[in-house]
Amino acid sequence: MHLNYHAKIDEVKKYLQNSFDNKLAIVNILKEITDANRVNLFFYDEDEKNFYDKKKDINIPLRFLEDGTISIIGKTYNSKKLYCSHYIPFDSNYNIALDNPFKIKVTSQIVLPILLKNKVIGIVRFSKREHTFNEESLDVIRQLTKILNKFFVYQISVVVIFQIPQTQTF
Repeated sequence: MHLNYHAKIDEVKKYLQNSFDNKLAIVNILKEITDANRVNLFFYDEDEKNFYDKKKDINIPLRFLEDGTISIIGKTYNSKKLYCSHYIPFDSNYNIALDNPFKIKVTSQIVLPILLKNKVIGIVRFSKREHTFNEESLDVIRQLTKILNKFFVYQISVVVIFQIPQTQTF
């Protein structure tokens, strides 16, 4: 069921706020409100100098994202700005190893950096198999940026408290 989230954005924010302990619920609501087929949440680990996806145990070393590296996720990291690729097969920044490591069918991506004190502490990647993201999806993502920032700060504080080990490296 697709809802008009512009009219219910406050409800969505409240739901997200109440779901901070449930990453799967966060991913599912983000998929629904943006019409994304896949959403990845990447958290930055300062000690390991990499971004990791808690669900898949994937690590992306920071050196793969730094200046000079070509990728959509790297462009987002370096610019600290939302990046929208409407048709990734023709995007000169697209790097399948970093932007689509599972090689699933993807047509369009929106990548959002999560910032704290002007440092990237997380990245949210929205992927769509068919068609492209529309302006409504971009607007919804922009409206949810603050609550996503709070979610990442919360998740990072939980990791610090429990010291969850990270495993597999790219």
